[in-house]
Amino acid sequence: MRLPLSSMLERTSWYSFNDGPVGKARSFEPRLSSPSILLPSESLDGLWHLFAHTFLGIGHYTSTSGLNWIFADMTFSKAKDPFIFREGKSYYMLFEEQSSFAERFSKGDARHKGSRIMISSSEDLYSWSEAEVLLDAWDLGLSAFNVNSHISHPQLVFFEGKYRLYFTSGEIRVFDNGEKVPYALSLAESDTLFGPYRITSNAVIRTEPDSAYRSLSIGTFRMIPCSDAIAAIEASVFYDREEKRSRSALLLLKSEDGENFTFIKKMHETPLSGWSSMMLTSLDLKYLDADSTWYCYYSCLSRNERFHFKEENLGLLLGRVL
Repeated sequence: MRLPLSSMLERTSWYSFNDGPVGKARSFEPRLSSPSILLPSESLDGLWHLFAHTFLGIGHYTSTSGLNWIFADMTFSKAKDPFIFREGKSYYMLFEEQSSFAERFSKGDARHKGSRIMISSSEDLYSWSEAEVLLDAWDLGLSAFNVNSHISHPQLVFFEGKYRLYFTSGEIRVFDNGEKVPYALSLAESDTLFGPYRITSNAVIRTEPDSAYRSLSIGTFRMIPCSDAIAAIEASVFYDREEKRSRSALLLLKSEDGENFTFIKKMHETPLSGWSSMMLTSLDLKYLDADSTWYCYYSCLSRNERFHFKEENLGLLLGRVL
């Protein structure tokens, strides 16, 4: 697959596809988040495929257009934050799984949460192998952040001859909506896909109280391998001093070495009202050659005013290269 130049993202203008979500959770599952998208050109059946986090686990959805999604099956229960990595004819799903109480206790401390990153493989996107542990939070020494041992939102990039595993680490709460959000972006690398992975940085990017856009959390990321660099889209969480509330923004970052990222520009900011106004929580980004357009799927929180609970649905930004 031909990699884009990072300048394509720098020269892209973004606009909302419509005023409402393009993907909604099923009625008994109020949240649909952490989208991982496959284009028709990337699948065997020529369909769009979406893997996403729901209350029951990782759901699998298909579409003929990328706009109307049909539930296909539940891939992994009690799992979250899927990411699909394709290599050759095989697909690999990375996701977060919580460690059991017994596993935490056996490691000497059952007071904190623990989690691990798992990996599974498939040849058709429907049948998946038994998942294996790729990385365990308890083995990383993340207590130095003074936050619980929690790793999540994994994604894999093959860059400069190595497999680079990016993941969020630590967990803090947003003061006004109570949502748990990541503290830092960490990086591990390996010579082989299944590891072992060696931590190269516990905090490639971390939450910065004085930052304009990540004062409350770094949020989540999507890494975009380019021919000349690694681009990253950050869904950050910040404190809006004028509105006296938390808000979210999509930021474009760039790195030539995959570890030191530079801010390029702000792509999008959550509105003050409407279905996507509470918090932007995750995203995926794909470039469709057929219409020379970037598709940015993102999940946002809102409050259901009728039943008084939080909803999480998928929206869509389109990007045209100028």
